[in-house]
Amino acid sequence: MWNEIGSPEELDRFMERMYDFHDSCIKEMTYVSGASVDDKLYMYPLNDRRTLRVVIQRQFEDDPMIEMEFSKLRLLKLRPVDEKYTC
Repeated sequence: MWNEIGSPEELDRFMERMYDFHDSCIKEMTYVSGASVDDKLYMYPLNDRRTLRVVIQRQFEDDPMIEMEFSKLRLLKLRPVDEKYTC
């Protein structure tokens, strides 16, 4: 079941429900740009989808796994604080 977050208030409620992702980790991410090359090697060069899906696992019985989808993504920066520890 997907729930859309469309306002700052809805985002605040979601983050409160998720305890600001305390005791959570990113398990996996998938990105779909929209660009592709077909079987005749013609390229469709437009990144018109830019959809990011993120699976987060949590140490909570309620909602132990959450999948989020971000549409029309414009920027993603991902850098672990500590490569040996932080997920």
